[in-house]
Parts: sequence; structure tokens; C-alpha cells
Amino acid sequence: MTAPGHAARSFEVTLVERERRRLPVSAGPALSPLAPVGPAPTRALPDDSASMRTLPTVGLVVAGVGVAAIVAGVAVALSAQSDYDDSAPFCRDDRCSDEGLTIRDDARTLGTVATALTVVGAAGVGAGAVLWLTTVPGSSAPGASARAVSVRASWRGVHLAGSF
Repeated sequence: MTAPGHAARSFEVTLVERERRRLPVSAGPALSPLAPVGPAPTRALPDDSASMRTLPTVGLVVAGVGVAAIVAGVAVALSAQSDYDDSAPFCRDDRCSDEGLTIRDDARTLGTVATALTVVGAAGVGAGAVLWLTTVPGSSAPGASARAVSVRASWRGVHLAGSF
């Protein structure tokens, strides 16, 4: 058993089948406060609570940048598809003239850029969500959270619940 300001105390009880026994439980002996050793620090330590309050804001900014990257990825993907479609008059059954081949190569390059932007954006949204969801504004305790998200999957579908 533990209690703030007291030493830990443990109890061992052996019971036989169907035996009942009341056990008085009390906190361990009080701990004496430790006297400071050495000189007092000359400057104050940084306040961690200030940095903890900025994490939700940083999380929202990171998620916002992630969303912007996803939007840019979609725009580049649409441009890539348009370029690919523009190569159709120069190609027949995947055999293209030099001009058609150049247009398709450019479209494929744009498609790769679009994929990269979308993946980086999704990672940004995820990282921002973690930063935002795992801290409470004004809390100095890491991991303290008033926000919660629950995702549950089954054969019937996906259930998403949360409190903010």
C-alpha cells in the first residue's frame, strides 16, 4: 500500500477456503522531508507547462500543413491525369510517338510527385493529430489528456468515437 508522504507498507495474509478475516490497514511511517544539499540554484528552471500548452497549437499547425500537402497532391494528380489524357492522340495501344512518350513520361513524373505529396500530407495530419490529442492545454503533465479517440473495426464496419 502507498500513501503520499508515507513509506510503502505491505501486508501478507493467508486464508483457507471460505475463511473471512478483517485486516486493519494503515499508511506506513511518515517520510521526513529531505534537507536541500548544496547551494540553491542561481536561476529558475524552465517552466514545462508553457511548452506543454504550445503542443496542441503545434499539432493543429502540423495537421494544417498536412491537409495543404494533401490538397496540393490531389491538384498535381489531376494535372498528371490531364497530361496523360493529352497524350492519347499520339498513342495507340500503348505505343506512342516521341511526343506522346514525352507527354506520358511527364504525366508519370507528376503522378509520382502527387503520391509523395499525399503521403507526406497524411503523415503530417497524423502527427498533428497525435500532438493535439495527447495534450491538454494548460496541463504540465505529459500524457494528460481530456481528449480521447477510439477506433474500433469489425466485420460490420468501423466505429469512431471521441471526446474533446
